[in-house]
Amino acid sequence: MPKKPNFNLKNRTDDPALIILVFNFKGRRIVLSTGLTVPQKHWNDAKDVQRVRASRDFPRHKAFNQRLNLFESEAIRLWDEYNAQGILPTAKEFKQALINSIEDIHEEAPRLLPFIQQVIEEREGMNKPSGSIKVYKNCLKNLEAYQDKRKKKLNFDMLDSAFVNDFKSFLFAQNFADSYVHKIFTTLKMFVRMAEDRGVYENCNLLKTKLDVQKRGKDNIYLTEAEIETLFKLELTGKLANVRDLFLIGCFTGLRFSDYSIIKQENIQPIEHGGKEVECLVITTQKTKQKVVLPIVNPMLLAILERNNWEAPRKISNQKLNDYLKELGQIAGFTQEIEVNEYKAGGHQKRTCQKWELMTTHTARRSFATNAYKRGLPAGDIMKFTGHTTVASFMKYIKVTTEEAAVILSEHEFFTGKTPLRAVK
Repeated sequence: MPKKPNFNLKNRTDDPALIILVFNFKGRRIVLSTGLTVPQKHWNDAKDVQRVRASRDFPRHKAFNQRLNLFESEAIRLWDEYNAQGILPTAKEFKQALINSIEDIHEEAPRLLPFIQQVIEEREGMNKPSGSIKVYKNCLKNLEAYQDKRKKKLNFDMLDSAFVNDFKSFLFAQNFADSYVHKIFTTLKMFVRMAEDRGVYENCNLLKTKLDVQKRGKDNIYLTEAEIETLFKLELTGKLANVRDLFLIGCFTGLRFSDYSIIKQENIQPIEHGGKEVECLVITTQKTKQKVVLPIVNPMLLAILERNNWEAPRKISNQKLNDYLKELGQIAGFTQEIEVNEYKAGGHQKRTCQKWELMTTHTARRSFATNAYKRGLPAGDIMKFTGHTTVASFMKYIKVTTEEAAVILSEHEFFTGKTPLRAVK
């Protein structure tokens, strides 16, 4: 079995210097130019390395090393094939076979979709959040559909402004929301950046192309404290009682559905501080892996947990729960007329619907954040419960109208002209 090939600089008097491959087998030796030149200060000549140093001053180091890896793997593969067949090629024959093999691979531009599939499989193996995996798969699914429609394989070198416009038109033809289209493109750009980081492809035009599709905020709703109490007091049995209790746990905790739907008895723990002990919900969130500790003192939340043996009611799928919540909202009489803005296929239209039509599992989390904010809890404290890591992402959940904000702020000292009381020294 031969050693791995060596990579050396051909002439130390040249700077940049040409990188050459030297391969020895059975007393024979080939020397082959890689076609790559590198400034000598960026070359690591250590025997167990022989690669370009990672440096911001030489941003192509990843692509260069990827190319050297290709030379190395092909040289070893060719030798293994010859050896398996009992053939000992001349140095000239081996060198030409290696040149042909490298040229064949080089002529084939890197395929986009196999790379994305590989990344998805890696992320699944790393137990990444299912929501993120779903976003990746949606992006891949739409690219596959586009590729089939256009009847051409997608390569990284095809991702230019013409592709952006054509792919956008393809997505708009399916009447997708602007935000969904924006998400697909931002996810695709993420994959392209990963390809660059791994040396698969560099200088992709997609990263230089501006996308003129905006991410639009949804016209989401929240339930007021009065509406939450209305739900709590409804006389319900069976499926809808289960739905109501599960949803209200979300309203009182601010957790995501993936977290509030799996609360167990062991998540209810006594927490002591300063000589005071309080029953708290202690849970590590699935998406962000953050530890959340929330006091369980609201009488309605206590009643819900008690009648469900101190854990979440039997879990229902997110999709099914969304359907049942609309039925629950109708029973509760949430018929307030709400104007909704829709941005689809690059266009804009408005429609009016009743509040119950907009109820989803995420309404619970949004209700918690908004009601806490309206009660005067500082954003930083609320974020400790919701698990948000930035104020910007948290504020997207706050559904306070300009009229409500005016009433809330009317009592602030800035508007009243009053100054806070100060301690007398």
